[in-house]
Amino acid sequence: NKRRKISGPSKSTPARGPLSLLAAHSAPVSAVIFAPADATVAHSASWDHTLRTWDLPTATCVDVRTTAQPLLSLAALPALTLLATGTSARHVTLVDPRASATTIAALTLRGHTNAVVALAPDPNSAYGLVSGSDDGTCRIWDVRSVRSAGGIGGEGQVGESVYSIEREAAKGGRR
Repeated sequence: NKRRKISGPSKSTPARGPLSLLAAHSAPVSAVIFAPADATVAHSASWDHTLRTWDLPTATCVDVRTTAQPLLSLAALPALTLLATGTSARHVTLVDPRASATTIAALTLRGHTNAVVALAPDPNSAYGLVSGSDDGTCRIWDVRSVRSAGGIGGEGQVGESVYSIEREAAKGGRR
């Protein structure tokens, strides 16, 4: 009995590999999500400045959106059919995957002072989004509160955060 315990299990567990390999990014992939409306579609964001849409049954890339900066986070706003991407350029870009590939940003959310590394949709509102940044803040956004970009690089509309939550250490408090 002791030899059997030391030598390990008598049956080996078979190893499984991936069902398919989606290889198209040229830099690390920072986030991947399933499309909210269709479980056979996925989206990936990468440091190579691209947001890719994948057809999972065929394992092919069906759409590529190239941005000016690395993408660090990704979240879906299903009721609005928008994808939110957090960038190293300190803002959140909302992308409509149904629009032409030449249209990259539907809306830009500005306010962070460092890279946006985390995003999550509000579970109670179709218009709410929260972002976390390396600047030590979380910002709560309502994508309906927008203003015109005023011709800044053809970005369309720009949103501002509704509320900002700072770290206690950043406020001068104790940890």
